[in-house]
Amino acid sequence: INAEYGELVCLVLHRQVRHSSFIKHYAAGRTNESKEGSEMELASKTTSLMSTIKDGMKLRIGVARKIWKLMLGILNVYFTTFLLYPGLTSVVNSTWPDGWVAVVLITAFNLADFMGTMATGCRYRLSENMLLVAGVARWLLIPTLLLCVVGGPVIPGEVVPLLVILVLGFTTGHMGSTPMCGAAKKLPPSEREMGGNLMTMMMLLGMSLGSTVALVINGSVGAESGME
Repeated sequence: INAEYGELVCLVLHRQVRHSSFIKHYAAGRTNESKEGSEMELASKTTSLMSTIKDGMKLRIGVARKIWKLMLGILNVYFTTFLLYPGLTSVVNSTWPDGWVAVVLITAFNLADFMGTMATGCRYRLSENMLLVAGVARWLLIPTLLLCVVGGPVIPGEVVPLLVILVLGFTTGHMGSTPMCGAAKKLPPSEREMGGNLMTMMMLLGMSLGSTVALVINGSVGAESGME
């Protein structure tokens, strides 16, 4: 009985002490201090994060200004390549049986791409301006290959598509590797990693845009073929 009475007294006293003005005053003070400390810590972390993002953007912009021509060059190269290959390459009209023309064209592209990549090791390399000019000139391959597909086709046979694919493959290998090598040589060692990231981003962007446009064109070509 004494033990139970003692526990009851302790509970009553504990309740009274918790609700006393003394405890409320100091508990409120600790809560305010904790809240102010959390707010200051959050503000400090936010400021640090914004500073890090700002510094990162400055670094990327500074590196991009040094290699912007190479970035545009590799974007253009892979945009044109993935616009034509492998989508339009696989639907070229041919008299060959069992779709063998697609197999030949894909094989030719890969061999030409390999040769173009190996040619990057030669002493002569395209300058940045020539890389942009040659990249724009590659756009002529787009209507040429389209004429080998649509309209019956306009350009029948397998010779023209094969020549287009050989040129496309070689220029992809050479003009896709040259900007990567050029960017590494143009930047100091401390900025090469960032330069590689930017070049890779532009390469992937070119692939994505080219593949997206190719889907639209292939859909149109397929619809036209179905109507015929």
